[in-house]
Amino acid sequence: MENKFMKKTLAAVFAIALLGNSMPLSGVQLPLAVPMTVNAAEKEYTSLRFEEGVLTLYGNVVKSEVKDFKYRSDVELVVCEPETILPSDSSGLFSYFRAKEIDLSNATEYSSFTSMRGMFESCEKLVTLNIDGIDTTGVTDMGNLFKDCESLKSIDLFGFDTSQVKKMEWMFANCKAVTNLDLTRFDTSNVENMSYMFYSCSGMSDIDVTAFDTSSVTDISHMFDNCTGITSIDVSAFDTSKVKNMYGMFLGCTGLKRLDVSGFDTSNVTNMTHMFTRCSSLTTLDIGTFDTSSVTSMGYMFSGCSNLVRIDLSGLNTSSNTSMKNMFDDCKSLRQLDLSSFDTSSVDDMENLFGGCESLTSLDLTSFDTSSVTNMRYMFSGCKKLTTLDVSSFDTSGVTKMERMFSVCPELGWIDLSGFDMSSVLNCSNMFLGSNAISSYILNVTSNSVTLDGGVGLNFYVKPCDELAKIVISGPNGETTFTDFDDYAEDDGRYKLPYYLNMAQSCKDVTLQAFTSDGRSLIVCNKDGQLLDHSKADMTLAGYLDNAAKGSEDQKLSSLITALGNYCRCADQYFNHTKQSFDEPSLDDKDLEYIGSKKMQDETGVCKISIVLNSRTDIRIYYSGEENTAKYGDRTITAQQNANGKYFEITSIGANQHGDEITLEIGGKKVTFCALSYVQRVLNNDDTSISDVKKLCKMFYLYGKAAKEYKDSLTEE
Repeated sequence: MENKFMKKTLAAVFAIALLGNSMPLSGVQLPLAVPMTVNAAEKEYTSLRFEEGVLTLYGNVVKSEVKDFKYRSDVELVVCEPETILPSDSSGLFSYFRAKEIDLSNATEYSSFTSMRGMFESCEKLVTLNIDGIDTTGVTDMGNLFKDCESLKSIDLFGFDTSQVKKMEWMFANCKAVTNLDLTRFDTSNVENMSYMFYSCSGMSDIDVTAFDTSSVTDISHMFDNCTGITSIDVSAFDTSKVKNMYGMFLGCTGLKRLDVSGFDTSNVTNMTHMFTRCSSLTTLDIGTFDTSSVTSMGYMFSGCSNLVRIDLSGLNTSSNTSMKNMFDDCKSLRQLDLSSFDTSSVDDMENLFGGCESLTSLDLTSFDTSSVTNMRYMFSGCKKLTTLDVSSFDTSGVTKMERMFSVCPELGWIDLSGFDMSSVLNCSNMFLGSNAISSYILNVTSNSVTLDGGVGLNFYVKPCDELAKIVISGPNGETTFTDFDDYAEDDGRYKLPYYLNMAQSCKDVTLQAFTSDGRSLIVCNKDGQLLDHSKADMTLAGYLDNAAKGSEDQKLSSLITALGNYCRCADQYFNHTKQSFDEPSLDDKDLEYIGSKKMQDETGVCKISIVLNSRTDIRIYYSGEENTAKYGDRTITAQQNANGKYFEITSIGANQHGDEITLEIGGKKVTFCALSYVQRVLNNDDTSISDVKKLCKMFYLYGKAAKEYKDSLTEE
């Protein structure tokens, strides 16, 4: 009674300690992954006893009683007394036991024995197992049976009747110490699942599966995965007519030198991902007879087959395939690939497709349909001997990833990327990293600027390459061709190439293309080496101004950029009848007074003023008198004629010079004016129909005002 009372008292103290979130210093903390149970030694059992490291089973074994001894390192041996009856469902019965030996040879009466699933799973210290005489005639599930028995050196399967078994997945997985298995008596005619069956059986040099009947099998994924010790395996008799999944079937069989899969019926297979990955000792592989019409994924299929010299792909039907990611990755010895029969219309992933194919010198991909592809990153990375490549037919309109696509291809020269649509690409960094030969064909457009000296020029700064012969800049005013670059050279080795626009063309695309001496398109990239859309540099004046306004810290410059942007959009709206968003012009009394002071002074009495907004600002003085010449300083200028009459023209008025007065002498009489004289004339007109012209003139004034203030600030500095 006293002992019973002591036990209850200790239990109460222990409970209080737990509730108080503390334990005695002498307490032992159980592993977090192991559930805390009542000490098995204190329980009364009906079908077992435990003495001095030996667990003895007897009678009708109760499954829950056996499971009390999981994880216990003091259980060294498990034995059965004669006529011991194991549970009909023995799934997981001894899983996670720490015993070194289990002897069930005395167990009898197995008439209702149906499941052995995971029966010895994760018995990591088990060295000896005796299951002689076990009647398995009624067993349907042997999945995970010996999984993770890492120390088990041999398994006697001589008496196993597997005629009713449907599941053998993970059956011998991770039995690393087993060197030989006698499977010749296995009846596998009803087995449907053999996935991971021999996974990581790295101690075996040979697995004899010639007697296997696989006619009912639907899943053989990872069947021999990571069997690094086997050098050959005979699967020539396999009936794979019902198989749907071959994912990773031979993955990691690094020692495998011979493999005949030519007889495989793959008509129902949908997944071949990783099927031969890291079969690094294979030199040839014949899959020419494969029916792959239903296969949707071939990613990593031959990845890491580093000694594979030849592979017959002529029979592969890839019409249903959506992934070719890493398909030939690290096939270092592969010298040629015939992919002419490939239908890639459904493929969306080609990442690292040929990455590390160091021995390939050429690839014919002209038949590739890439209209569904979204990922091309690392596609040719590490093709060190590739010298030519035609990707001109690639449809890249849906591609979002292109980083390192042609990296580490040191011998790859010119490639035509003028058809590459980069509109969807989010990342194309380091696209040509480590590809030295191709650098001679890469022209970098490093930045843009705007020239406001007499005209509006959108400038492209380019870093030339060895093969550069010609640059063509095209836009709303036609093409400007550059072949002699000396006049455009900057001190840093770049060229500054201008294209002139008028204000109404600010939203029109200006495009730069570059060519070799024989007319081939050069690769045009930005300053970071990222490929530009269709290998062209596109920019609009409005787009440049928007970007420049965001990055400017100079208040005067920022005001100038904003004023120019508003003026350009207003001009575009007026001349091209487009809808543009810009700040409405507002002039104060001081502005209006200044503009009023710029009224044209005309001694002839017959002059009218107009301005021309081309890439430069020109002033025209229309004159209805008889004289055809006028004095302009020391020069004499001759009148010109158009539909509006005779006029004298002063050209290239700088933005900061809109208020600078100019004097012409015509027939001895002076005419004094400036660009703002036209603005004064328009703003003083009461005609309500010219409100849009007035708005444009106000923008013109504000732009010139900002330009002068910015120019003056530079002079002050």
